Amino acid sequence: MSISPHAWSAADVERPVVPESVGLEGAIRALLHEASLVGMCAAGTVEIDGPTTPAAALRRLLAGTALVADTAAIGRPLEGARVLWLKVPAPSASVVRSLEDEGHLIVEVRDALVVLWCPSVRWDEQGHEQVAAKRLARQLLRSFAATAVVGVSAPARSALDLPALLNDAEDAARLATEAGEPFLLAEERWSDIALRRVAGKCAGALAAGNPLSRLVAHDAKVGRELVASLAAWLRHDRDTVAAATTLHLHPNTLRYRLRRVRELAGIDLDDPRQRLVLELMLLDWQLDAPLG
Repeated sequence: MSISPHAWSAADVERPVVPESVGLEGAIRALLHEASLVGMCAAGTVEIDGPTTPAAALRRLLAGTALVADTAAIGRPLEGARVLWLKVPAPSASVVRSLEDEGHLIVEVRDALVVLWCPSVRWDEQGHEQVAAKRLARQLLRSFAATAVVGVSAPARSALDLPALLNDAEDAARLATEAGEPFLLAEERWSDIALRRVAGKCAGALAAGNPLSRLVAHDAKVGRELVASLAAWLRHDRDTVAAATTLHLHPNTLRYRLRRVRELAGIDLDDPRQRLVLELMLLDWQLDAPLG
């Protein structure tokens, strides 16, 4: 039942899960969560007693708001568990029930189906475990439709990892969609996931008149492709010949465009720090994000 603002005490609140392996940082996070939960109880906005279901427990674990009873409600060890993000247009309820009957725990999160996979065996090698995770992803794809896409997180170290792994699985599914792949494992594309996240914040970190935005405006005005030329050159690690081949240009044409980049935007292409920021900004540009 819901607790009234004056009918609770800190002793009534179940303590969050703090596995011994999480260290000081994890313990601090768990204690902060407990403090916030006490405040919610004081406001009468949370229930602290009564039975819970595995699905409700999983939703709280994924949201980072779980109590100790939630891990018990899952009924299986969470160390080594993976989160699978399944984007399915109009998922069939009968298929979901069939998968649940096979022992899969499935909840709906942000218009997607999220599957918690807790392996019943331990693998001696990481590669064997990844093969099993891919096998499950293929099974889910066969169960739903060819249009489905699956993102698979890395294994959890503890229940505290689940919120971050949910985001990883979602980003892996997004990358799979862009690449035209049916599924992707987050640990196999960790650098792409990290770059997307960093690049998504770069535009807001720069002034509106940053050099790249000036180049974009110039290209739009005169119909040139200085931005694409710069992106190809950086992507090929400043190999002018390789970049020119990709662009179907003569190397001298690309060299001319790079000189124009320096002149128009005032960019020092010999400065490694400027090149790093440009690469991140160009990734953001390729993802159709605003440049400021």
